[in-house]
Amino acid sequence: AWERCTCGKKLPRSRCCYRKSGPQPQALLFQLMHIFLKVANHAALLLPKSTNSVAQARLGEEICLAAADKHPELRERNFLQLSDPRYSGKMEVLAGLLTVLEAENAKVLLFSYSTTLLDILEAYISSKGYTHCRLDGSTRTDVRQQMVKEFNTNQSIF
Repeated sequence: AWERCTCGKKLPRSRCCYRKSGPQPQALLFQLMHIFLKVANHAALLLPKSTNSVAQARLGEEICLAAADKHPELRERNFLQLSDPRYSGKMEVLAGLLTVLEAENAKVLLFSYSTTLLDILEAYISSKGYTHCRLDGSTRTDVRQQMVKEFNTNQSIF
């Protein structure tokens, strides 16, 4: 795909005479990689409302429908429950870690590139009754330092 086109132009084949209509293989590969990243974090990230990409929303919807067809209990038990760690291996591990860390009176910081995943984590943490604070890209800069100080000094914030 990255070889020079046989027509003599100094362009890759994929951008010249061998250009195919429809999505390019590289674009599909990146879409699939992003889908796999979402699945690795939490199944709810596949939901069409969790992306701005129309193509990813379509693909995510197909995957969710296929999973629900193969496993009808997902519909009955509401597979979309954001705070249920059963739908993510990482969430199951986190649930176990939080129990251990709480017993040790440790402070916990959770990081994510996805605000949707932060929403899921926040729902889970709230459902377990943990006191927490959330700092993300929408947090005003003048409030950030105050939140960090509160987190560091307030022992009730996990």
